[in-house]
Amino acid sequence: MTETPTTHEADVAIVGGGPAGLSVAIALGLRGVSTVIIEKKSWPIDKVCGEGLMPTGVGVLERLGIMDHLSDDMHRPFYGIRYIDPSGVRAEGRFPSQPGLGIRRIGLSEAMHKRAAGLREVALWNNASVHQIEPRDDCVELNITRDHEDVRLRAKLVIGADGLHSKVRQWCGLRAPP
Repeated sequence: MTETPTTHEADVAIVGGGPAGLSVAIALGLRGVSTVIIEKKSWPIDKVCGEGLMPTGVGVLERLGIMDHLSDDMHRPFYGIRYIDPSGVRAEGRFPSQPGLGIRRIGLSEAMHKRAAGLREVALWNNASVHQIEPRDDCVELNITRDHEDVRLRAKLVIGADGLHSKVRQWCGLRAPP
């Protein structure tokens, strides 16, 4: 006999626990919206990428309360940018107000995870993968495997923050831009 999966409920389900998903979860949690973030990996997530935030991005981290959770050894301010093409042509400039932030992705992930974990309205599900998304009359139902257990999540809204090869986008029937 097959066991019926445990059913959980939330206002919002966010698929993907990178910077975009965590930012949205924190913003919603600060406004009292019950949110579950579903991430296939374990936090903190390390990924080599841009490793820097422009001043407006730093402002977002400040407004969401993430800066207090950054460890000092994971970031450094920078005050401008300089681009040099292979022929030696340069473009450079200084930021007029506040600095940008050079930051290791793992440090950003750790700080964002800590901030989200401190919010009562945010549940963080790692080692979780979504197998199916089904629209219902009153909600959207997600079938998920979490820590080797099948669970069901019912949410009023699903946000896809699951990256370039988004399963959420595919389930919605949306095509990726070329």
